Amino acid sequence: MVEAYAQHENSGVVSRVHYITLLKAGGGVTAYAGLMFSHRAAGFQRDWKHPVLEAEQFTAWNFTYAGYDRDAYTARVKVTDRGSVVKEDLLQRGETGSYGRTNVNVEPLDYRVSCGDAVLEVQVNTTSHPDIEATLAPDAVCTFDAFGRSNTENNPASWVSGDKRMEFRDVLWSVNEYGAGSGWHKDRLLLAGGAGMTLTADGGYRPFNEADKPEGFAIRDVGMTLEIEYSTANVTDTDAELITCLGQLDNGNRYGLIVTPEEAKFLTGVVTEAMDAGQMLRYEDSVGTKFQPGTNIRITYVFYPNVQTNEQRTLIGFYVNGEESAASKWLDKVNFDIQSQLEFKSAGADLNVKSVRIYNKALTSDEVLNNYIVDRNHLEDADGEPGVRSLDEDNRVLNEGDTVSMEKLMGLMKKRRNSILVLIGTGSVGSEVPSDSDTLNVVDALAQLNDKKANKLVREVRFYNGEDRTLDFILTNVYVRIQGTSSVNYARKNFRFYFQKTASGWTVTLSYGEIDGNGRQKNPVVTTGKKNLFKLRRNSVGAKLACSKCDFSDSSMTTNTGGAKAYQ
Repeated sequence: MVEAYAQHENSGVVSRVHYITLLKAGGGVTAYAGLMFSHRAAGFQRDWKHPVLEAEQFTAWNFTYAGYDRDAYTARVKVTDRGSVVKEDLLQRGETGSYGRTNVNVEPLDYRVSCGDAVLEVQVNTTSHPDIEATLAPDAVCTFDAFGRSNTENNPASWVSGDKRMEFRDVLWSVNEYGAGSGWHKDRLLLAGGAGMTLTADGGYRPFNEADKPEGFAIRDVGMTLEIEYSTANVTDTDAELITCLGQLDNGNRYGLIVTPEEAKFLTGVVTEAMDAGQMLRYEDSVGTKFQPGTNIRITYVFYPNVQTNEQRTLIGFYVNGEESAASKWLDKVNFDIQSQLEFKSAGADLNVKSVRIYNKALTSDEVLNNYIVDRNHLEDADGEPGVRSLDEDNRVLNEGDTVSMEKLMGLMKKRRNSILVLIGTGSVGSEVPSDSDTLNVVDALAQLNDKKANKLVREVRFYNGEDRTLDFILTNVYVRIQGTSSVNYARKNFRFYFQKTASGWTVTLSYGEIDGNGRQKNPVVTTGKKNLFKLRRNSVGAKLACSKCDFSDSSMTTNTGGAKAYQ
């Protein structure tokens, strides 16, 4: 065994510590298992026969191994965890295998590497990072992660999670140094040249079929979440359907999941037809987005249940890289009776699958984001990609005690050019104006009143404009109401602000000018009443009312877009 590290003689900075076991040639050796790893540690192993690999939470680690069988050119090497085989390789002489993972939890792990009668033990200890708040949502039905997989495994075609598994078609299980072939490659599953796979189980697995769900887990009652992280390459057909799980309505319309090299969408089954220049155009309503082929992307679809306690009930929520991108209503449109299984294909483009995860519940937006964060496999930023730490810090806006930190919000606004809208004041369901006896904040009062035709007087509205801080504004004593049918139907509300209206005996005031972290303006431009006009940009036409949107549905519950032709 050899163990070594370097130390700078002046600063005392220590390099990574390298641990290597060696085989000395000799006629008496019938089987050998060798181990190699590097890690950050305080020094040499205390017991070299029982090495400890020091890992970090949220950071990928791995160890490399080799095997020798005197009686065969190919050695069978197994890695076991508490008696269960987690990896098995067939290694020719001179070849190495590896095993690793990313630890979200910090419990010690004990592994055994064996080749015949030769056995090595290695323990993995994980240093925690309690300052990071992101955690992995529990209770996944299945999780498939390609990290650490290799084509040298005894059965590379085995990809199993619980009672679910992937069934492969035309995969070569060989990828050369230039990325040609198909199989495990750079911690991904590379499907190319027509290779494919199906997520299945004994008797089949149809994720969007309520009849297949366990009792008490109907999508309508508890929801469902699907996460897929992937990238594409060598695109020859931008319309190729690479990932699908589709059904068909009685009228022939398709509905379900489609992922192409430049788009991910869930078809609702609603089709709109319109004539244009003598041609019939057919538009399939969907929830999703387009993106640049070749980029790594994590898509998440959350199907919110039809229960009153869920503020996003009956919506399909679509998230990209942990952030909400779009939503649409599934009620009265989507039937959860799709007979198809989840299919992955490569006709028209290479498909690199990093991970697949499914829940029989609707994750919250925080859980979707946290899952994306902890799955990054590196704690710090690397190769231009943000790590767990920076992603976690960038998405935390609360102080201790769960109060919003304006300092953190202002930092996010400066970094992302996001805007911030703050409503300050109290209210009650029965009164239009605030009073000392109010027990609700004004937002809760508007929500509980739940009347799109009723106003509440808000004492102060602050808008921090992320694009142009000179157009920050403070609006006082202004009439606000919830906006539209969708706000009546859901707990999350859109709001309408009447810049020129207020209650009798009150004066509505508007002041433009940069707002500091304490809510103060220096040299503001002030107007009152009928002179108040809302401007989002300097060249905007002033408006006397504005709406803030926090959902992604219009009154039709289908889309937030529209179009018109103008003729002269």
